Amino acid sequence: MIVKPIYVFEANAYNIVRREFPDSKSLYKFIKSFDFTKIYDENGNPIDNNYSCETKRFRLGHRLSFAIDGYNVKSDVVWGPEFYVGRSASVLPQPGGRPALEIDSPKAATVFDNACYQKLLKYNYSSLDKVFDTKTMRQVYPSARVRESDFVRFIRAVSAKKYKIEKIK
Repeated sequence: MIVKPIYVFEANAYNIVRREFPDSKSLYKFIKSFDFTKIYDENGNPIDNNYSCETKRFRLGHRLSFAIDGYNVKSDVVWGPEFYVGRSASVLPQPGGRPALEIDSPKAATVFDNACYQKLLKYNYSSLDKVFDTKTMRQVYPSARVRESDFVRFIRAVSAKKYKIEKIK
């Protein structure tokens, strides 16, 4: 039995854009080159640059592909971490309420406004919210300087799962 992990990327950019990758390097390259400022059609092709009014985010998942007696079978997608896209994030105190998470999110530059980032507030944020900078491929909130980022931990967990299944056969 041959077991291969398949990495799944999903972003909600007007329509859901979902891609599957055979290895972590191709997933890494795709995330780095994916344009979160565009709207995508149902086939996953970019159609417009007006996707600047809401917070950009993506999530990662994995599935396992089995080759059993010449038949290829795929498991269901098991979803992992979800990330907001931004180059920085900070917690801002709000008067009379819960603090808000301010995300410096990318946006499409226009003729009237050539800024490539906008500050968006997420009021109902939780400790599970993560902000990822796709240009530098680093987790910026919560800071992952001391420990591994959730992206790296996800990749390692999928690789470990593959080897656990191979040991059983």
